[in-house]
Amino acid sequence: MINTLICLLALMLAPVNKPKFSIVNDTSDIRTMTESRDINYKESYEEIVNSECGLYWAVFYRFKPEGNVAPEFGGRFHQLRLDISAFCAQYNGEDIPLTDDALQCLDDMLSYIEGLGRSAVIRFSYDGYFDGEGVKEPPIDVILMHQEQLGPILSKHKNVIATLETGLLGKWGELHGTDMCNRENLLAVIDKWLEVTPESVCVSVRTPLHYCWWKGIDRENIAEDVTVPGEISYRVGMYDDGYFGSDSDLGTYANRSEEIKWLYNQARHTLFGGELMAIYAKEDGQTVSSQLEDEAFITHTSYLNGSYSPIAFDNLRAEIYNSRDKYYHGQTGHVYIRNHLGYRFVLRNVKMTGEVPLDDKILIQAAIDNVGFANMVKPKKLYLVLEGEEYNYTIPVTEHKAKSGEYIINGDPLKWDSDTRNYVRIFMNLPNGMKPGDYKAYLKIAYTKSDIDEGYGDYPVRFANDDENIWNEELGANFIGKVRVIQTRKFS
Repeated sequence: MINTLICLLALMLAPVNKPKFSIVNDTSDIRTMTESRDINYKESYEEIVNSECGLYWAVFYRFKPEGNVAPEFGGRFHQLRLDISAFCAQYNGEDIPLTDDALQCLDDMLSYIEGLGRSAVIRFSYDGYFDGEGVKEPPIDVILMHQEQLGPILSKHKNVIATLETGLLGKWGELHGTDMCNRENLLAVIDKWLEVTPESVCVSVRTPLHYCWWKGIDRENIAEDVTVPGEISYRVGMYDDGYFGSDSDLGTYANRSEEIKWLYNQARHTLFGGELMAIYAKEDGQTVSSQLEDEAFITHTSYLNGSYSPIAFDNLRAEIYNSRDKYYHGQTGHVYIRNHLGYRFVLRNVKMTGEVPLDDKILIQAAIDNVGFANMVKPKKLYLVLEGEEYNYTIPVTEHKAKSGEYIINGDPLKWDSDTRNYVRIFMNLPNGMKPGDYKAYLKIAYTKSDIDEGYGDYPVRFANDDENIWNEELGANFIGKVRVIQTRKFS
């Protein structure tokens, strides 16, 4: 497999051609900008907890017909392994609908996570206690009924869901090990999840074979499958609970080189991750982290189980990282892998106008590296926040409708690709009615208020700079510099 990865890396991980600023040829664009020196532009070695990525911890909950109580499990990133076997004949003698009590418990559980501003990978299963023994799912029409019942609650809490793993069929809900795990049933389950959840929710299958079954394509040609926005298959990704467990990842891959080429495209916009197994092979002098790093940038790995496998994580903690990223040399392999799961934004430079008249435009240009293995896949928006002594102003950037002379370049964080420097340029009017004064300027990445229920957080994204002053917890925004807003200039 190592030789295959070397070939792929030559194509996919060649030095990135960093884009230059696109300068608009407009005399109104001529501004005196100064570099913001209030920020440390170096990356932190600390774990920065953002939504939909990182090391997760599994939470098991077995729903009962009555008497359910939602557990509380802290503000980390979690995978919810949700056992609904009590509603099928295997455990209670008959197949029954999910009860209102069970559905309310799920609602409470997701509300709890939402209130913490956190997210979760979700998987439902009929494998009692997730023990992998004697699984006997209900008939497919009962499974589809249960999905119909779950759909409204999952949709209500769509921003909590990092990805929805297909689940429901097989041992541990991993789509193998029972007679129910056939192509017909799998297609029905995937289609139903896509039907009952909104477009922003990704649905993950267990292997490339399952994706090919569902889409009706030849597995040998899977690398040719490149989906685009608007296609239903754009929402379907994969998870790998045999991650680096063998040459095939414990049966995940049939042709690893071709199938990770497919992931290179598909996991740009769907969440990929799973459970790290003991590393199965190493070349002389190659570390565990360098093996993971080589492939994780290709597959855009966003999440791994933080407690499984203990052997693999012990090896990562014991080794000293000495691979492609020289800034991390001397750190442990565990720190490097942990910090690069998913997206990780580091502010590298900011220049902005230091003084702006009320009737004029503010100009900001920022260089932001996404040093993570993956892209952001859940749609969030970019905002410019101006904080004064008395007044704050929040200005949409991503969806800003430019007026005469205004423009936004690269204002959508969904397009800040992994392993790429992203240049953002904002040239826009100040808000109507803004008061003169000294302001702190921030960049905020979050869901819009219309995307969330009243009272819940908006999942702001924290930059990974080594600067305790860059993050404003109250605003959920990243400090970029200072600007003075003055009265309109008068000319004689």
